[in-house]
Amino acid sequence: MPLPDFIRTATFRWTLAIASAFVLYTLVLFGFVYWQTAAYVMSESDVFPANELSVFAANTPEQRLAEIDDRLRKDPRHVKVAGLFGADGHRIAGNIEGLPGGLAPNVPTGVVGSTAASVRCRRCGSQCIRCRPANPRDRAQHR
Repeated sequence: MPLPDFIRTATFRWTLAIASAFVLYTLVLFGFVYWQTAAYVMSESDVFPANELSVFAANTPEQRLAEIDDRLRKDPRHVKVAGLFGADGHRIAGNIEGLPGGLAPNVPTGVVGSTAASVRCRRCGSQCIRCRPANPRDRAQHR
């Protein structure tokens, strides 16, 4: 079956070229917007917990316990993790069973919860949660 005559015309070729260029530029623009959005979201996901942690660290010990309980109570899907540990590494509150490996308590003796450390946790199964220090300086210090 031979191709129709209009396919061989310069008008059709120019239309096809311009439409192809439009599609290409649209894809490049979409990729750029996606890249910028992903970078922004990742930077905000690092800054927000740090800001939340600084507010948390400024609270009294009683307020910290109430804040952890409130945070976990408002999580119906049980995807958020929170933990408060004593100077000896025992759990005071939260849903993390133990102090994450490689993260030493940095609390002076006798002062419970005077400082705080941020960790990144990810689920590796239905029951397993792996945590590591979120701050690169803490990661190097606690290796």
